[in-house]
Amino acid sequence: MPLFRVVKCKKVGYINSRGRLIIPHSFDLDYNYLWDFKEGVAPVQIGRTWGYIDSKGTFVIPAKFEWVSPFSEGRALVRLGSEGPPFRIGFIDTTGSFIGEPNLNGAAMPFSEGVAAVQLQDGKWGYIDRSGTTTIGPHFAWAHQFSDGLARVIEKGGCEVYEDECDWMDVPADPSERTQTCNKKDPLPACRFSYIDKSGRTVYSGFQNGQEFAEGFAAVRTSRLWGFMARDGSMVVPERFQSVRPFQEGLAAVRLNDKWGFVDSTGRMVITPQFDNAEGFSEGVGLVWQNQRYLFITKSGEQLFGRTFSIAAPFASGLAHVDLGERHKGPWAYINHQGAVVYKYSAWE
Repeated sequence: MPLFRVVKCKKVGYINSRGRLIIPHSFDLDYNYLWDFKEGVAPVQIGRTWGYIDSKGTFVIPAKFEWVSPFSEGRALVRLGSEGPPFRIGFIDTTGSFIGEPNLNGAAMPFSEGVAAVQLQDGKWGYIDRSGTTTIGPHFAWAHQFSDGLARVIEKGGCEVYEDECDWMDVPADPSERTQTCNKKDPLPACRFSYIDKSGRTVYSGFQNGQEFAEGFAAVRTSRLWGFMARDGSMVVPERFQSVRPFQEGLAAVRLNDKWGFVDSTGRMVITPQFDNAEGFSEGVGLVWQNQRYLFITKSGEQLFGRTFSIAAPFASGLAHVDLGERHKGPWAYINHQGAVVYKYSAWE
């Protein structure tokens, strides 16, 4: 049964989908961190150290790390030791033991399709398998995780992925060379994105930016506008959108004329662009942003629940986490697919 984090008196506990408290409020609160259960365990903090608990609240990996991440395919990136640098940074297995040498610089992607993109201390990116063995040598300027058998990379240096509130942009790595990325009159940087296969062979290249494959499609752009490429490399949706999100449940959020809507895999506009921002669909429900508020919608674009929220997260395992009051002030709650409050709490009381 899925569990959901809740907070009381600055302590983290967990409820089930019916709103029953399963794990008491026993763990320290850090708003810069996630406490979600993944693969049966959740990262939790005791004092200044982190460990992992199971669904009964029992530590399965002691709180001994300075920093941790959620598990993915049986591996989690952690940092051991606070006296440094250098730190011991690497992936652990479900027993808490390091796989391979903990010699990463802290930059790594979660395991996906059996491998993980990692950045070594010399700044180069490569890929390792679940045993820690290098499968693709570290010769990329940047690399991302695999999906649908392909991963996006930057093969040549001088650029980095920069996520800005106005767009996903690739910009010069030297901060002195950066310009206002929201200024649409600025020339595009010279970065180029490619897609590689599991052997490290370049399959597609020449993109000014690209996203991961999802449901058989990847958003790419060779100019300022985005389109969607199929797994075979064909452009199934022409480059005509200002911004895009990956496909989720058959629909992708797209921005056209500064408003967000949704298209299907043929590029047909299913929900007319009308929102200020959009997240995507999960469990048949979409999450969008309009007039400084979040609202949930159906796949036909109709608003659900008859209300909006200052903060909201997509549905997961039957519930959505929302802020019922002013932004970040609460009270917080979990709502079900009917919009009913299953559990309400205040993090500070």
